[in-house]
Amino acid sequence: MSQLNLLAPMLKKTVELLANDKSITEIASELHVKPKTIINNLTKARLKMGVKSNHALIIMFKGGK
Repeated sequence: MSQLNLLAPMLKKTVELLANDKSITEIASELHVKPKTIINNLTKARLKMGVKSNHALIIMFKGGK
């Protein structure tokens, strides 16, 4: 089981969209939230996964599919 499965659905979706080359603004628009919410979601995801960068989250996502 991928560690990303431990994330709440909204956090996982945020990471998935980021891994698919979407910008913060594009992700916010698609999920109908403010860009600040996406930034907060990515921060929560990084903390939960124990990584320091969005790039590391993307690597985990692409490696854990």
